[in-house]
Amino acid sequence: MNKINKVGGMIKIIYTILVFLSITCIYAQKIITVSGYKFKIENKKYFLKDEKIWVTQKAYYNLKNTFQCACDVKGVRGDSIFIKGKITLKGNKLFCKEYFFFDLKNFQDSIAKSFWLHKGNFVLEKSSSYKNGLKIY
Repeated sequence: MNKINKVGGMIKIIYTILVFLSITCIYAQKIITVSGYKFKIENKKYFLKDEKIWVTQKAYYNLKNTFQCACDVKGVRGDSIFIKGKITLKGNKLFCKEYFFFDLKNFQDSIAKSFWLHKGNFVLEKSSSYKNGLKIY
């Protein structure tokens, strides 16, 4: 009888932990609505090996978990910021500006991307690179 109670108690503990983790995962994802379509926003982290920078990226997915677009919002090494991004939603368009704080002569210092919503999917409309405030391409 004691073994059954121990197993039942263990199952309750595992079930409680799983429920807690599920709720945590749901609240870690932000859901937004754009022109009647819902999208999940997830914060992703990746490491740029050559620059030794940890980058945080906001990635947009539809509710079927299909990737739509992404924007780097922060890139750090130690306590120094090397990448900073800003995302703006206006109507059915998403604007992403990424600023790079590298001291490299032949490297752009910012990128501006715009996506528009077409049939429930974000489509890249325009991408421009800048160096010293001047458009490169």
